[in-house]
Amino acid sequence: MPLRPGPNGADDIEVVLTRRVEHPADPHSGQVSFPGGREEAGDMNREATALREAEEELRIPADRVRIVGHLDEMLTITGYHVVPVIGWIAREIELVPNPDEVARVFTVSLAELLLEERWERRIHAWRGNEVLVWHFPHDGEDVWGATAFMLRGMVELLRD
Repeated sequence: MPLRPGPNGADDIEVVLTRRVEHPADPHSGQVSFPGGREEAGDMNREATALREAEEELRIPADRVRIVGHLDEMLTITGYHVVPVIGWIAREIELVPNPDEVARVFTVSLAELLLEERWERRIHAWRGNEVLVWHFPHDGEDVWGATAFMLRGMVELLRD
């Protein structure tokens, strides 16, 4: 979960998000997400996985990221074990999407995420059940599912 200074000074913080490319074999194809992915054999730890994925997906140099923390681990409804690693990057680092993985990169300000009226809850059908899911519409994108859940976790942490 990359964070960086926003354009409006020290109190302005942005969260970096991506929209995944469309791919028939990917169940999360076209969805909004954070840079990330599966641990590989050469990854020393979860932070190394997060740094490698950020570099692969957005060309963020690993040595330019300061790991500042983690959110609680989670198991998604689709069975993925996710460990949200929070990293701080400088504003001047150019975010260059890897066209094989990322269709679009965009940011949302922390101030917007803290506005309760920007959040929606919608019912989704899942394996014969109805599930209430967070959504955050932003800049023509629908941030929902596990990504929205992680953002809500960060918002709740900041509010406490």
